[in-house]
Amino acid sequence: RNRIAEFKKYGVINPDNQVMTTSGDIDLIQIIQLIWKKKNTIISFSGFFGVLAFIYILVKTPLYTSTITMYPAGDLSSSKAVMGTNLATLAESFGLAGMSAAPNYNIPDIVTSTRIKKKVVIEEWTSQIFSNQTNLISYWEIDQNKFNPIQWLFSFLPNNNLPTSQKNKFMDKAILKLEDRINVSETGSGLITINVDMGEPQLAADIANYISQFVIDFVSKVQKSNAFKNRIFIEEQLNNASVILKNSERTLVTFKNSHPEQMDTAELKMKRMGLMRDIEENQTVYLTLRQQFEIARIDEQKEEILINILEEAHPAVKISKPRRLMTLFIAGFLGFALAIPVILYRDYPAI
Repeated sequence: RNRIAEFKKYGVINPDNQVMTTSGDIDLIQIIQLIWKKKNTIISFSGFFGVLAFIYILVKTPLYTSTITMYPAGDLSSSKAVMGTNLATLAESFGLAGMSAAPNYNIPDIVTSTRIKKKVVIEEWTSQIFSNQTNLISYWEIDQNKFNPIQWLFSFLPNNNLPTSQKNKFMDKAILKLEDRINVSETGSGLITINVDMGEPQLAADIANYISQFVIDFVSKVQKSNAFKNRIFIEEQLNNASVILKNSERTLVTFKNSHPEQMDTAELKMKRMGLMRDIEENQTVYLTLRQQFEIARIDEQKEEILINILEEAHPAVKISKPRRLMTLFIAGFLGFALAIPVILYRDYPAI
């Protein structure tokens, strides 16, 4: 007991009989004891953030996630194009090399494009909230004149934006909100996953399936359009090649009528051989174009499967967002993490 009094006198231990650290060292045992002693503070911090998280869960609109998976049927960029290797070389000889490359389709880019978002926004959807089908602008009540204190305050600030119609403003807000509800990911194997979050399970599934069908139709439409353009290009070149071939044949016939072969001189023989060589070259070009034209006609008419749906979207059976247990756990951990430095700053003995 006398030694404890001397330790207190020289500052080795504090009045609560806790060992004081020296030379700047941190006493972990003392910190643990201090945290245990101030556990009520930690509980208060964690409880406060837990209440905030609970209020957030009650206020936040529950979302249901529907997922659809798809993958390209082979590489879309190297799919069967009517402009094959031989024709690509031929197109370059005509100065039209740009037509020889097939377009490269990136499905995630199509899904995240503004074009498809506009289609989804203005589409009429069946909802549990409304008796009739409605678009997402009305579903989210974006077109309702509700008082927003933040927007009201910003209205007093100078605004240099150009005047925009009310319809375009509603569309822009709906597109921005839809961007947060659609998530696209792609694996290394090429599998593409599309997640759609909505307040109703069936609505989320309907939108996900609509997006997948839009992608299929879009790629098929563009592919058919390219096939049509390529067929028209080949047909034009084929007609030109036919005219050139007939002209070369006509020239040779006229030459033969004017210069019988038995009366040929060396110069006439060379000219005759040149005319025959022109016919052979023109025949080669014509036959190549004729083959490619038949291929182009077949490719234009046939249905190509460019995208395969691995799993269609189905209505979710439980809420996916917000994650209630995870939110409460993070809130409690955040309260604990903030309480520790407060306790150490306020109650840890000064060194």
